[in-house]
Amino acid sequence: MRTLVIQARERGEVPARPLSILVAWYDAAMGFTGEMTVLPMSADGTAELEIRGEAAGYRHVRFIAFAGDAAPVPPPGLRIDTDQFSSVRTLPFDDPLEAATSDEALTWQFVYSNILATYDAIAPRMSTIIDLADEDAVRTFARRLKEVTAAELFESRRYMPVTRDLSCGKRELLHRFCDLALAASPPKEGVAADGLDSAHETPEPAAGERLPGAPVGEPFDKRALS
Repeated sequence: MRTLVIQARERGEVPARPLSILVAWYDAAMGFTGEMTVLPMSADGTAELEIRGEAAGYRHVRFIAFAGDAAPVPPPGLRIDTDQFSSVRTLPFDDPLEAATSDEALTWQFVYSNILATYDAIAPRMSTIIDLADEDAVRTFARRLKEVTAAELFESRRYMPVTRDLSCGKRELLHRFCDLALAASPPKEGVAADGLDSAHETPEPAAGERLPGAPVGEPFDKRALS
């Protein structure tokens, strides 16, 4: 569940008159679903909406501020050029996949094909720190992989993946694989496996290889800011 804070402004200022916010839901095709509710606006011009991810898919929520007791009727369609709205994407939870996968079936090939391959493709620079396609590297970094993908770090800049799209079920599968790897081969003394969340230095590219406008001598960090 997430709490969405809605701000209402009139000519850039907090409304002086009492207003309410009509919240209307639209489906992926931007058609009105018939679901709506009215939220009271607080003195600071905000209202809070609790959003729950109940099923995978896309939907949109439109906001209409109004005065008085009579709520406006939401239009049948959503206009992306003029309407005030937010889009909500709910990813699959993958709980059935996790529940149906035994430890015996939790092989390296299964974990790479179903979990790591996506991030190996969209974040190739990650291979300079840990090659997600390398079974030995992933097993070596098993402890750190568990730490940086922990659910309690979700709002932290340290959380991985930075795209925040690793489902609960796949996170649990990855953690189980890491536990099995650690049980089979505990980290050897003197083997460093802490680089996954530390600054990683790369050689400064030659002048002719730098992108236009790229700062010189500054480390590249693609992680989300806190």
